[in-house]
Amino acid sequence: MIDYMVVDIETVPMVFNNRKVVDYLIRKRFTPGLHPAFSKIVAIGTKTPDAPPIVFVDTDEKQLLERFWTHLRDKEPRRIVTYNGYKFDIPFIMIRSYINGIRPQLDIDRNRWNMLNEESNHFDCLWALAGMNDEFANISLEVACLIFGIEVPSDYDILTGKDVERAYKRNDIEGIKRHCEYDIMLTEQLYLKLKDIAYPVRRYKPISQKQLDYIMELARQQGIELIPDDIKGWSSQQASKWIDQHKQQKE
Repeated sequence: MIDYMVVDIETVPMVFNNRKVVDYLIRKRFTPGLHPAFSKIVAIGTKTPDAPPIVFVDTDEKQLLERFWTHLRDKEPRRIVTYNGYKFDIPFIMIRSYINGIRPQLDIDRNRWNMLNEESNHFDCLWALAGMNDEFANISLEVACLIFGIEVPSDYDILTGKDVERAYKRNDIEGIKRHCEYDIMLTEQLYLKLKDIAYPVRRYKPISQKQLDYIMELARQQGIELIPDDIKGWSSQQASKWIDQHKQQKE
């Protein structure tokens, strides 16, 4: 298991021959490449701590998604890190997986209001910078990095997200891959600036002696090695969660 994995995707609009679908798209005026029902993923970038970025690129979207989910399952990240992932990357990956008949290998939190809770496994840097307020959730990744003093590659804007469709049409796979790599590396640097300060200080009720005694007895019955000093720092909420999980295993 690893601490986190940064995830970013690149998408392009799909071509439909069905006249009803085409008329619907014209009538609704969806932004090309941004709706998962009418677009596909052409690249998924990932990055884990102290490792180079990995970008999966494939013209076969099903194979691309299968490779991504296998990679995610093998790495077992405690947290997924994104930039605008609550509104875009993660729901897009989920929906395209459903359409391709692929079962997601991890339940990634899509409830953005839950992000700053201990249980959430998804940290969206944009949502944190917006103060969890839609009115402020409109800062580009490049500008956000510049505000935080993070150096942005000089050729970063040679190919932007808006250029991915044109790059895909001219088979500029390396350009798409490089753009995705830049995005995940910048997102990681931004996350490292935010991760220790974005979570508000909470005054949790400490674990009670009764809870501690019960946990130690339950652990003994199930053959789990626990040291009392290791769990004395738990909150009462953490203790209750551990008890509920292991009571179910006992039953």
